[in-house]
Amino acid sequence: MKIVYVLPNKIFDKNTYENSLKHILFHFNKKNEIIPFVPFIENIDPFHKEIVYEKDNILVETNQIIEDNLYYLTVKKIDSDFDFENADSLKFFSEVVSKYINEKIKPDVVHVFGSEFGYLVKLLDNKIKTIFNINKITQSSKLIQSLNSIGESESYSPLLYGAIYSDAVIFPSKKLILQIQKGEIKSDLQSVILKRYKNVFGIIHGIDYKIWNPKHDQYLKHNFSSNEIFNKNLCKSKMQKFLDLETNSSIPLIIFGKDINPESGFDIIKSQLKFMSKMKIQFVIFGKPAEKYLSCLLNLKDKYHNIKFVNNPNETFLHKILSSSDIYISPATINTNNYFHLKAMRYGVVPLTYNTGIYADTIISNLNNSKKANGFLYLNKDSASFISKLKEVVEVFSEKELWNSYVKNAMEKDFSWKDILKEYEDLYVREI
Repeated sequence: MKIVYVLPNKIFDKNTYENSLKHILFHFNKKNEIIPFVPFIENIDPFHKEIVYEKDNILVETNQIIEDNLYYLTVKKIDSDFDFENADSLKFFSEVVSKYINEKIKPDVVHVFGSEFGYLVKLLDNKIKTIFNINKITQSSKLIQSLNSIGESESYSPLLYGAIYSDAVIFPSKKLILQIQKGEIKSDLQSVILKRYKNVFGIIHGIDYKIWNPKHDQYLKHNFSSNEIFNKNLCKSKMQKFLDLETNSSIPLIIFGKDINPESGFDIIKSQLKFMSKMKIQFVIFGKPAEKYLSCLLNLKDKYHNIKFVNNPNETFLHKILSSSDIYISPATINTNNYFHLKAMRYGVVPLTYNTGIYADTIISNLNNSKKANGFLYLNKDSASFISKLKEVVEVFSEKELWNSYVKNAMEKDFSWKDILKEYEDLYVREI
């Protein structure tokens, strides 16, 4: 089988969830002819480069990347850069790539990852099967403005083109599909889901346990597992000292990160900081914040003794904060591509989140099954519901035997790529 993958540029960024798409490439490359296609490659030095098409200021070339030994086809506009929040650029890219795929490659399947590439789906030959992965359920305001400037509306957005014209549509969450279908989350995709429900699927992204596993994590001085959890307290003590917090294992260390923006629900957390400062907890916020939150976060150290902020942390810190924390919180009311809580669970960090999207797919709450519970979900979007549930979680934390069952269940839940890749295999077989 010959498969073309159209991928976001962030495929090469190890700090984004898109990097996990490489698992799909490597897996299917063992059995099929795989051709990854990305718009352009930045800050990567290929060890082999070859121009395969050049015409009218358009350059298509192969770039073999040392780290994964795959040839990536890239498109470059010679006289200017692509802007993937610009409707003209997106259409231009789609026209060039679709023409090249239709005439030169002629694959069995084109699998498109990324809501911005939906125009491409409509332009492909009808003989080619198409699969469209949605990573965002709305287009950016900048792209909407761009559409309006050329006389088009959101109805002609790449997101909707991809969802309507593909043979199969994949959302990152089964729960998210249901929420859109029922109107709980407002989206132009609702009508598409209702009409095409037999062709709509929910498949989450997996976690690479070779990297995110406390049992052999290279960043940790004290490794641990679900059966030998003691060293987690040693990690916690070291982090408390590092952050100038009281060294006390009986105080829950709570974390929020690494996206700090309105979509992550930070406004709810911000409204409750004063209340949280009076709770017997330690709270660490980390990540690269949206500009509107930066001054507030930088002033935390002077306002509250038990709340800390780590700005734009490196990879080492991310591993160490997971190894040392007890609770991960996220009040995001729409979650389409945040998988950090799955990494947290592997390190025995129990999640507390709003009952939405990927969270609802992966967290078993105490309301549903107390014996298998690995986290907490709350049902209303307001800050009062969030803080009420947080107080409940802190109370459960004080009951060590019960809390340890949550930790063990969280650590032993398997979110590796094994079963997820099987879902993709089944989908390919079904579509072809």
